[in-house]
Amino acid sequence: EKEAAIRSAEGQSAAIRMVQQATADSIRMIVDAGPTKEVIAIKSLESFAKAADGKATKIIIPSEIAGLAGLATSLKEFLKEDTENN
Repeated sequence: EKEAAIRSAEGQSAAIRMVQQATADSIRMIVDAGPTKEVIAIKSLESFAKAADGKATKIIIPSEIAGLAGLATSLKEFLKEDTENN
């Protein structure tokens, strides 16, 4: 039983290492591709769409997107005030 447990733990360790290596490789590929701010913004919005389907358990809001949301809210209030004044 001890040997089986050790082999199982070693297998799990190797699997975790492989997943982490694949993640590191994919990050390296993205960095090497040199994505623009626009591409990053689009990917952020795609992530929000996935989060909106209700299956996401964690939501991390990038500061750039939070800034855009604040800008949109400010613009909406400005337009609302302008409409009321006219």
